[in-house]
Amino acid sequence: MSTPAKAVLQNRALQCSFSSVFHIKKAANSAKAFKEAREAEDIFLKAVGLPMVFMGSIGGISWFMK
Repeated sequence: MSTPAKAVLQNRALQCSFSSVFHIKKAANSAKAFKEAREAEDIFLKAVGLPMVFMGSIGGISWFMK
């Protein structure tokens, strides 16, 4: 069985829309779907957000070290 949140996540993943991972919670219509949406958001933040922060920090440090 597919939840609305899962369907939105699959469609948005195919469209490569990074910001839409945060809109999945709006499609959740049950506690289980909301929990799955939170989990997807957490995974996204760890997989994409943390490396971006790390690369930005390295770039900032290198800019100040000139």
